[in-house]
Amino acid sequence: MFDSILVVGCGNMAGAMLEGWLAAGRDPGTFTIVDPVRETAPGGIAIMRELPAEGRFGAILLGVKPQSLAEVAPQVAPLA
Repeated sequence: MFDSILVVGCGNMAGAMLEGWLAAGRDPGTFTIVDPVRETAPGGIAIMRELPAEGRFGAILLGVKPQSLAEVAPQVAPLA
């Protein structure tokens, strides 16, 4: 199991996945959410508005719209 998960874009689908993981007992401290518009997160997880400048994550969930993938993916790659 991954010890750190970056969720990039936490709308309906990614938000539902996150809720499921938390309901299954996953530690909220495992997650980092990056979403420019979301106001709150389940389990009190902090939300960042921009990608962290550095860091490494065990897993990255891209929860962005398909039309945004070409823009977002290259920015996320160094964090993988």
